[in-house]
Amino acid sequence: AVVSTQRVEDSLRDIHIDFTFYPHAAAQVHGIAFWFDVAFEGSQKTVFLSTSPSEPLTHWYQVRCLMGTPLFARPGQPIIGSVTLTSNKRQSYDVKLKMHLAGSSETITNVLDLKNPYFRYTGSVPVPPGNQTVSPLRQLLGKRHHLRYSADTAASI
Repeated sequence: AVVSTQRVEDSLRDIHIDFTFYPHAAAQVHGIAFWFDVAFEGSQKTVFLSTSPSEPLTHWYQVRCLMGTPLFARPGQPIIGSVTLTSNKRQSYDVKLKMHLAGSSETITNVLDLKNPYFRYTGSVPVPPGNQTVSPLRQLLGKRHHLRYSADTAASI
């Protein structure tokens, strides 16, 4: 199937991801970290570019989005939230983060500029991408059953 470039571009203007995490131990939750995988589907094979922390660094980074105050979660208490990335005129995204604990009325939010370098992890020299033939995110999600994601999120991975 041929996908129009305009349709793909439009789908990247606003990206919304709902999430639910189940902590294994009592924890102070200060924010969330995330990264992306991209599949380049060629005629002979598919190659993945990943910014996963388990993969070699590229010039793109994992992002850590911190909240002003932490949530205090008990083991197994669902942490429910959403991340909305909205494209901006700075060739980047504004990140709106919202989290609350199941059974609690406390909600924490923050809005961040993704272009702000303080959110990037830059642990080592970038390594050229292109060695993956399986999505690193899919491999990670397959190992972590406590992470749930919606069908919309799975479709965008």
